[in-house]
Amino acid sequence: DAAWSAGIKPSISLPATKESNYTIHIVPDLIVNESNLETFLKRPDIQVFDARSFVNYGLSKLTDTAMSFQPSDLYNGAKMKDAKDLKDTLGRHGLKDADTLLVYGTPQAFDLFYGLKLMGYKATLLEGDWWSETKWAVSNVEKRQ
Repeated sequence: DAAWSAGIKPSISLPATKESNYTIHIVPDLIVNESNLETFLKRPDIQVFDARSFVNYGLSKLTDTAMSFQPSDLYNGAKMKDAKDLKDTLGRHGLKDADTLLVYGTPQAFDLFYGLKLMGYKATLLEGDWWSETKWAVSNVEKRQ
């Protein structure tokens, strides 16, 4: 309103755009869902990383082999670590370049997934907590009757 009051008029011409022909390209190994979770977990090269808080990891996890990984370890303050420090940090977790890394624990998993992809790892993402209702969920807390 202030700009119009000062005599500046809005542009009414539309920019010329070319028609596009984008096609959908789904990468099957990028997202884990209910239909392919078992396939991923049976792979001999799979490593499972839980990006949730250590408290939530302590309550339950996806398989006995899931490892806790705090995405905050990838950052120096608000900025992601440089490549050398990322390689050192990720290396301390026993990551192997050839392995498929299944990351879960939304929303924290996105940071970990992003860091792994930046460093060239073969990472896949399991979004949401639906896995906690599957037969692969492992409770770390004894239930009392």
